[in-house]
Amino acid sequence: MTIKEAEKFLKSSPLAIAGVSSTGKGFGASAFRTLLAEGFDVVPINPKIERFEGHRCYQSLSLMNEPPSAVVIITKPENTLPILAECKKLRISKVWFQPGAESEEALIYCQQNNIRAFSGFCILLFTKIFPHSLHLFFLKLFGKLT
Repeated sequence: MTIKEAEKFLKSSPLAIAGVSSTGKGFGASAFRTLLAEGFDVVPINPKIERFEGHRCYQSLSLMNEPPSAVVIITKPENTLPILAECKKLRISKVWFQPGAESEEALIYCQQNNIRAFSGFCILLFTKIFPHSLHLFFLKLFGKLT
């Protein structure tokens, strides 16, 4: 993955965030809040809740009025395959696995079903806000990202 590819992914609109926690705690909730505050068009996905901090929360991708352009997956690895199956059904061709959400099985599924999988980096690295911008600077400096 390149920085330009990551930035293009973030411009997907709307961008579904699968794994926004029902308690408002956890990284899914934090990522949703951060991306929303930075002006990204994000939609929370959680099968257990209808609203998240005043925003309509969809129980699945299939229940959205229109499929999202891309999905950020912030779930346990054992919960990713059903999300990917929905992506395939809805012809969503881009997903981002937050570190810890991916599995070898999920990555193979993406490859076999023409779903572009982004993995290995926190999506917030590419928001250009501190401290993520500092992490991105060092990744670029040491040649881990171009």
